[in-house]
Amino acid sequence: MHHGSNPSYIDRNHGGTLIIWDKLFGTFEPENPADPVRIAFHEWVDLFRDAWRAPGWTNKLRYVFGNPGWRHEPGPGPTFGARQPT
Repeated sequence: MHHGSNPSYIDRNHGGTLIIWDKLFGTFEPENPADPVRIAFHEWVDLFRDAWRAPGWTNKLRYVFGNPGWRHEPGPGPTFGARQPT
């Protein structure tokens, strides 16, 4: 949760996979996920829902294998760093 925005996780859990450093320096905060299955798979569910609703096989495949933030309809731009097809 090093990049978390919740107040309880700000400046906590800097050690990544080696939490011993956070425990040594007093910055360890145990994670309290509301629903770990949803947290683990919600992006996949959203991705395949978008692909299912897209018109045509080309657009469906672009959702799965295309650039992050790609959309088949014009709308608000992608998140920072994602590239739109020209």
